[in-house]
Amino acid sequence: MANAVLSTLHHVTDRKLRKLAEHQAKFISQRALILAEAEKETEPNKKVQALLDGIKKHGLEAGRGGMSVKNVERFLNQSRYDPSVTPALMRQWENSLLHDLEIQSLKYDYAELFGKLLTEWIQNQNPAMPASAASDDDAATADADSSASGFEPIGREEMHEQRKQWETFAFTLKMTDTENIRKYLTELFATASEGKFKTGPLNEIRKMFAKLDESSPSRFDSDIVVTCIDGVLREDLFAGKKRQALVDLRSKTSTVLREMADVLNMDLDSLDTWQWEPSPVRLNMRRQLSGKYRVYMDEEIHQAIFCHFIGMKFAVYLKKGLGMLYDSPAWHEILQSELIPRHAQDRREYFLGANERRTIPGSVWHRRKSDFRDNYFLTQLPDHFDGPSMPYDDDDDIDKATNQKAKGAALLKEQMFRLATTEMLINKKVHGQFCVWQSDFKWYGPSLAHSTIYEVLRFFGVPTKWLAFFRKFLQTPLAFSHDGPDAVVQVRKCGVPMSHMLSNALSEPILFCLDYAINQRTEGGNLYRLHDDLWYWGQEDSCQTAWTALDEFANVMGLSLNEEKTGSALVLDDPGLFRSPRSPLPQGPVRWGFLILDAKHGRWIIDQKQVDQHIEELRRQLGACRSVLAWVQAWNSYVSRFFSTNFGQAANCLGRQHIDMVIETFKRVQKAVFAGNSPNEGFDANVTDFLRSEIEKRFNFKGLPDGFFYLPAELGGLELRNPFITFLARYEKAPKDPVDDVLQAFETDKTSYERAKNRFHNGDFKPDYSLRSKVLKYKAAAKEGEPVKLSAEFDPQTETFMGLDEYVRFREHTSRRMGTVYEKLLEVPEEAVVAQTPEVDRALSDLAPNSIDRSGLTRGWNKASPYWKWIVQLYAGEVIEKFAGLSMGEKDMLPIGLLEVLRSERISKASKPQQMEAHREAVSRIAATVRAFHERQQSFRIYHGSTNSTRMNKVSRDRVVDTSGLNRILSVDASRGVAVVEPNVPMDALVAATLPAGRLPPVVMEFPGITVGGGFAGTAGESSSFKYGLFDCTIGAVEMVLGDGEVVRASRTERRDLFYGAAGTCGTLGVVTLLEVDLREAGGFVELEYRTVRGVEETLKVVEAFTRDESLDFVDAIMFSAERSVVMTGVLTAAPSPSLPVQRFTRAHDPWFYMHADRLTRRQRPLSPGSPAACADALRIAIPTPDYLFRYDRGAFWGGAYAFRYFATPFNRVTRYVLDGLMRARPMYAALHASGIGDRVMAQDVAFPFSTAGSFIDWVRAELGIFPLWLCPLLPPARARARQQQQGGEAGAEGAPRPPAFYTGRDLRPDAPMLVNVGVWGMGPRDRARFVAANRAVEAAVRRAGGLKCLYAHAYYTEDEFWQIYDAEAYGGLRRKYRAEGLPSVFEKVRVRGPGEGGEEDGKRLGWVGWVKGRLWGVWPFNGLYGVWRAVVGGDYLLAK
Repeated sequence: MANAVLSTLHHVTDRKLRKLAEHQAKFISQRALILAEAEKETEPNKKVQALLDGIKKHGLEAGRGGMSVKNVERFLNQSRYDPSVTPALMRQWENSLLHDLEIQSLKYDYAELFGKLLTEWIQNQNPAMPASAASDDDAATADADSSASGFEPIGREEMHEQRKQWETFAFTLKMTDTENIRKYLTELFATASEGKFKTGPLNEIRKMFAKLDESSPSRFDSDIVVTCIDGVLREDLFAGKKRQALVDLRSKTSTVLREMADVLNMDLDSLDTWQWEPSPVRLNMRRQLSGKYRVYMDEEIHQAIFCHFIGMKFAVYLKKGLGMLYDSPAWHEILQSELIPRHAQDRREYFLGANERRTIPGSVWHRRKSDFRDNYFLTQLPDHFDGPSMPYDDDDDIDKATNQKAKGAALLKEQMFRLATTEMLINKKVHGQFCVWQSDFKWYGPSLAHSTIYEVLRFFGVPTKWLAFFRKFLQTPLAFSHDGPDAVVQVRKCGVPMSHMLSNALSEPILFCLDYAINQRTEGGNLYRLHDDLWYWGQEDSCQTAWTALDEFANVMGLSLNEEKTGSALVLDDPGLFRSPRSPLPQGPVRWGFLILDAKHGRWIIDQKQVDQHIEELRRQLGACRSVLAWVQAWNSYVSRFFSTNFGQAANCLGRQHIDMVIETFKRVQKAVFAGNSPNEGFDANVTDFLRSEIEKRFNFKGLPDGFFYLPAELGGLELRNPFITFLARYEKAPKDPVDDVLQAFETDKTSYERAKNRFHNGDFKPDYSLRSKVLKYKAAAKEGEPVKLSAEFDPQTETFMGLDEYVRFREHTSRRMGTVYEKLLEVPEEAVVAQTPEVDRALSDLAPNSIDRSGLTRGWNKASPYWKWIVQLYAGEVIEKFAGLSMGEKDMLPIGLLEVLRSERISKASKPQQMEAHREAVSRIAATVRAFHERQQSFRIYHGSTNSTRMNKVSRDRVVDTSGLNRILSVDASRGVAVVEPNVPMDALVAATLPAGRLPPVVMEFPGITVGGGFAGTAGESSSFKYGLFDCTIGAVEMVLGDGEVVRASRTERRDLFYGAAGTCGTLGVVTLLEVDLREAGGFVELEYRTVRGVEETLKVVEAFTRDESLDFVDAIMFSAERSVVMTGVLTAAPSPSLPVQRFTRAHDPWFYMHADRLTRRQRPLSPGSPAACADALRIAIPTPDYLFRYDRGAFWGGAYAFRYFATPFNRVTRYVLDGLMRARPMYAALHASGIGDRVMAQDVAFPFSTAGSFIDWVRAELGIFPLWLCPLLPPARARARQQQQGGEAGAEGAPRPPAFYTGRDLRPDAPMLVNVGVWGMGPRDRARFVAANRAVEAAVRRAGGLKCLYAHAYYTEDEFWQIYDAEAYGGLRRKYRAEGLPSVFEKVRVRGPGEGGEEDGKRLGWVGWVKGRLWGVWPFNGLYGVWRAVVGGDYLLAK
């Protein structure tokens, strides 16, 4: 839409809305005056009179409620004289007039609401929607990016990736073996040469092409120019301003068009010297419905018209010529195996008559032949010069530029789907089996070798002159518009241009050769083809032959099959004999849209997994809509069109079972999208209630009738589409089981057989005279010893009538009833028409003429479509009651024009968020990188960009897969309790996104910078883990790039071994790219209680006791010494109790949490040994939820205190305030890694059963002397998963064994009791050997106490020790199964490397900088200052320079 037109409509709309506001204000004033005057009167007749006078005075409309104003005046006059006119009647008149005023008021209110909704849409366009006021400077980009399919581009990176892929085809010379092609074609078409048939169809084709110059039309005139303009518009070559210019050119005077024709004829006369001008031709990329980009040439308009003329001229000629071959004897009409043999023909003629000898009109085979010729033979090519062809990827059956009805691809695909289903029903009953395969060519258009095109055209006799022109057309100098004026110019060396009729004409002859090859090899089979979307069906042996022919053709022509769209199926009449198709037929399911062919049961079923993916996609799209009308637009596009199309329309061949399945799926879709949003108890949530609630929230508008959402915009409605109605309307007339029709045809054939048999034996039927004469002659000659030769197996002396099996053997040729059933199965059931009520009839008749014809709802009931009849009859009652008619707004004031423009504007795919596009692009790049490493058999590591581990693992830049950019939160679905995030999303960002929605992750790690992916891969727990387990137990699904680049999904119900095996293995089974995080209900505050406890054993008892209290949300403890601990328990609450003080911990002047807990409880009376934990006098405070969750961030628990000691800096409130920015976990970890001081930090998280934890703590006190210690109870993984299943988190996995988590090791039993994590964090010995010894001593103590350590920290195990703890066999099996050998093993990942092993020590000896650092590294405080500097300036401390 040109900016000027859109701007004008904006202006008109503004005027309308301002005028509406003026009228509304005036009406409110007038209504108030009228009511005030009426209120003054006390007598009923005078009140009525006052109302009438006021309505007349102000020129208001009355009588809407059904009462004639003129009649009221008459009756009122009567009441002056006639006492029988009672006050009760007058009150009725009064109420009627008041209702009229109320209706008028409502109409203004609803028109105002409509205007607000439209204004909201204009002012809150989604990011991907093109701005209506784009400057001319942006025009080229807008034109380049606008989508031929109705959608605008979103992901620029995805566009560039697809551009690179396209360039690898288009600009790379692809040579095919032309001699082999010619040999193949010569052998293939040998039967069509002059020696075989007198007609010589191949030679006739060649003679025809020799006269291509003489074909009509031979010249341009003004009418031909207009026809070509229509064709270019239909091909959708141009977008934006250039398309508008083409439309404008079409409407010019005949003088302008004649001049254009003169110029084009000059080009035609100089065809030999024609070139692309100007050169290079610019290329634009436009995004399609599928989300993929296509590359379009943006040539000058006159060049486009000229090329279209040549394309149409050649295409029509080509279809005529190839049609000659189809109509010749060279083309096998019927499979040879299905032909009625001569002897069988003789017997049928003898017993049944000459008319029953061969295939009869109206039979299945007769209908097959005509249907294939009319609908599937070369449909890509037009029949005549001004006729339409089938677009490559048509979205709309009506071409808006010319208003011509075309055979849209979507419609034809639907027809072919019904045809395949009908053939399945017929074949499996008639022949006992039905076999089908499908495929297409990978990148057919861009990958088609020019040498193949030229050789095929030469074979068919296309003159050299035209081949030379076609070569210039194909070898176009090209440059991308996005690259600017200095773009690199390259010549197309492979493939054909998009959206050119000439491209179709050049590529279709190649595919026709495939059509012919399959027909010849199968001796009569037909390939059903929509461009290169290939289907073949029949008996298994025929399908095998056809597949072999396809494979041979692809190899000769230099084409590749698309494995993702290739599959086959064998349907047997007896499901008990079910098996897969035999070789060489391809493996894989047969699909159509969202349907999969269930070969065992011979029916199509909806792929519910695919539906689930699109439900999630629908949620994201709807969630991204910033206005109600955009939401409605997205809903209509996705649900009413996209889902309905991909489910397959109702058809007789599919029966009621299909409709039931579709309706149930639609119900499930709506229930899933709106789960938990129903205001009506006992009813599922639905789209109507959701929109009603949204409008009430946004505009404070209540009481909307259901009809408001579904009636047309001209009546003031939102025109929301109801996907159920079309299917329900066809349900009544759809067959219960379509197989019954086939079986009924069998019964009819039996009846026909009995009638024919009786006629023959009763002498009612006289066999054909010619055959009878042969028989008589045979008998006479036989007596003389000279028999007449008839069919070898026909014995005319046998007078016994043929058996039933013989009678029906060729029923596809001979059964009229079967032909009728075949035709019926292909049809769509008639829609049921709801009964019309008088009320609705009157309401429709009252509408203004031509007021609603656009929508398909008309004033006349009979002309309205069944859908709108259903809608009006369903929803009209409440609307009529409220508005005394169907119109809900003042039509003249409704801005319908702008609404139509906005609806037709090309927007992003149902408002799809850019972030999801960016995610897919990033995953595609990561997968490509991984695939490249895999193909080179090269190992690699994953670079995340951050870490909260003290383990140092620098990686080389050229051996990494960089996932650092995966840091987006893609969706937060509060109703489902799921957040979809990328792995590098940190905890603080996740909390910030979920808390406003009233949700939180069940486990939130204590440091804001810990990422979701890190928590999943490295094990992490917090004070809620006594309820939910470790963080990985709260992940519902992950997306992973496997070691060979395959992108897969793993969850609690799919690829469960990978899902559970990947948790805690430090990213060594694949690259996690997406995670679904469970969410729980949140509160704004945590009410925290503190209890002081004496002694190690008593502390452990108290903590364990609290884990059994289900009312608690958080439990943890700080053991300040072996003698004193503080146990803390918390509960989430919406608001704190009024009596509680509120304490924060995230601001610079707030206390560090561990110090606060220490000071707060120093004077608290400790819990008496043996007393119930709840009996202790608890100190209570309230903490804002984010402050509680990240309470340990400042100071990193108590690690920050060591930093002050290291730098000999006073440790007080002032210094902590001044240095606050450096005393948070993120900069502290950065400084630790950069300085190397992390090598001296003892950081071990170890988990034990409560029964053995005390012995380990005693060992720490005696051997290490490290305090404080952190105690955090943990629900073991097996029990956490069992809890998940009880709560529905593992729906679909009931009864399936849950694979063990790797990090639980060999010894932790599934029924293990509650564990407690002991956090041992402090500075270790400065001497390296002593430091390593201390850590190894910790690891040994952990094993003695039956514990397990978290692998995020330093690990000093030998390899043998490590695999004694963890299950090497199971882990190795997973690595092999999922091709993860290119990644380091978990042992290689976590072990601390010493000098000479590429570890930390080696990383410090790089170059002269490394030498200087090596000299100064041990000199205090050089390395510490360096670490602080790096933390301040930032930078990558994990990626080797």
